[in-house]
Amino acid sequence: MTLFRFKKNRSIARRTKLLGGGVVACLLLGVLLPSCSTSPTMAGGTSQTGNAKVRGIIANPAANAAGTIVYFTPHAYSPLSAQAQVAFTDTTDSAGAYCFTNVPADSYSLEAQNPVSGRRLLKSEFALKGSDSLFLGTDSLLPWGAACVRIPPSFDSLRTYIFVPGTHLSQRIHRASSTAAFAIVDSLPAGTIALLAYGQSGSDLRQVLVEQALITPGDTSTFFAGITYHVATTGSDDNDGLLAPLLSIRKACRLLNAGDTLLIAAGVYRGEHDLQVFSSGAPHAAIVIRGPQSGGAVLNADADATLGAPTALTAFSVSNTARLELRNMSFVNYNLACRITSSSRITIDGCGFSGFSAGAIQSWESDHCTVSNCQFVNPAGPDSAADTSSALVFYATQQGAVEECYFFGGGRTACLFKRQNQDCIIAHCTIEGAFTCGIYLGSAETDEDQSRGLTVNNTIVRLAGKGAAQSALTIDRAAAVVCRDNYLETGPGPAGALSDSNTCIKIGPQARGTIEIFNDYLIGGGHAAGLLLDAPAARFIPVSNNTIYNCRIDFTEERNGPYGYANNLSVLSGGIDRGPSNFRGDPGFNIPPAVPAIPATALYKSTDAYFAELTAFFALGQGSPCVDAGIDVGHGYMGKAPDIGAQELK
Repeated sequence: MTLFRFKKNRSIARRTKLLGGGVVACLLLGVLLPSCSTSPTMAGGTSQTGNAKVRGIIANPAANAAGTIVYFTPHAYSPLSAQAQVAFTDTTDSAGAYCFTNVPADSYSLEAQNPVSGRRLLKSEFALKGSDSLFLGTDSLLPWGAACVRIPPSFDSLRTYIFVPGTHLSQRIHRASSTAAFAIVDSLPAGTIALLAYGQSGSDLRQVLVEQALITPGDTSTFFAGITYHVATTGSDDNDGLLAPLLSIRKACRLLNAGDTLLIAAGVYRGEHDLQVFSSGAPHAAIVIRGPQSGGAVLNADADATLGAPTALTAFSVSNTARLELRNMSFVNYNLACRITSSSRITIDGCGFSGFSAGAIQSWESDHCTVSNCQFVNPAGPDSAADTSSALVFYATQQGAVEECYFFGGGRTACLFKRQNQDCIIAHCTIEGAFTCGIYLGSAETDEDQSRGLTVNNTIVRLAGKGAAQSALTIDRAAAVVCRDNYLETGPGPAGALSDSNTCIKIGPQARGTIEIFNDYLIGGGHAAGLLLDAPAARFIPVSNNTIYNCRIDFTEERNGPYGYANNLSVLSGGIDRGPSNFRGDPGFNIPPAVPAIPATALYKSTDAYFAELTAFFALGQGSPCVDAGIDVGHGYMGKAPDIGAQELK
């Protein structure tokens, strides 16, 4: 059984991510005691008569809390309900003790407030059986804090309250502006409140606002209960977007605050451009703009909806924003679909981009930008040498990620990591048909602009072979680069060409530090170079566990270079060019050292012992010399040693 390190065509299929809802854990408190086992005597109750007594002691940090009001409240109690409900009440004696009698079986909360110190206590929830006697022990009162919760502005501020279910804690909404409403629930005991809800007076209905609200003593904790707005092609901007949809995405974006969601119904939205969100999300409360999971929400800059006729417009301009998510939308005919500037934690997921001229996504001076499950298809495609755009550009981006995306066309370069990027990754992507370069790492003018800590793994790059000089992956003015577990294929180079011919990996003269190339498939047509090495500034370039097939190794200088080859399978059509090199004929480089060249016409048709079937993904066969023939480069493997290439045979 062949197990691929890379996920074959994983990025092409759209996948639905299911987010599990939070579960509120209830703490069962109390020590169950047999009747008459402690003093004072507690008579056992019955399921018919209810529990005889529930007792306990309330304390301040340093002393008993005499005169503390204690509520023993059933879980269904609501301070807003029109129906009378029983909540047991007592006041502690001089020892801080309280006692409730004839309490029926139910689930309860214990609530206490000392009118002198202002300290509070809230315990929820614990179960009481009809025949039990409970001693709840000694609990200390806590400092109090407050919760400020934002809720939908459409609710009637005269009748709507925020409350803690099963307690007496409630507060009527205070409307702060015409676009936002807030309620502050004060005097909440410090710690975690299981649930904050809202409802209207005289009604038993309630809606959860916040689960597991952490209250800070002496402070007001703000919670952003998400508001969901709606946009549809059948909507009107005279609507509020809550009960009836808006028509304009632009207007809806201006309403969004932390925790809010904008749902865009299926349809074609024309003329929407320079869309901006003027607020930022908060931790655990991102701003989300998304179309339906099934797709169909299309933003088209061209009023005629003609594919491949890009305008000079930008769809989203994201600037100085944090925690914004764009999901499940298609962008057509924009000069640039999304420009991210000086922002943090921006996610673009499940989106499609086509007909762009300057590019699809650009990230400038931002951090933690993630592009995942997206498709980039540029109709200008691989045949257009005049198209100088890149589908995706990262510029001075920290910890950016491109994951499970599919690129076709996308201009001269599909993914361009231009200047001063750090700790970025491209993983599980498929790139086809870029005119000149699939992935370019470190395109910059000066050494000060170099990028660091870039990784390409589990990615497929297959170029069309139509450019005069193509490279599946180019590394230049970048340091500390890792290229592993990839399938990198280039078309046939011009006959007789050397260093400027088509290449799978080109390492340029300004590459710095250590450039690691291991467990890759480097596949080329005739006259192509698997590796083109022109890196006098690099400190070390280890090349290990790779399959280099039907392409040669090019050195642009006649020197040994900072290279360390080990345990590669090299099935060459052109040999090692531009010697002398001490790696020529090195038995550690070729396994075995003398493998005959395979002509380009036989590509994917060989039946030699190395591969079970020489398909586009080079499946290994049992007994292949590639199995257990690699060296340990610090990543997981099965068997005695890593297998050669981007897969493991189990």
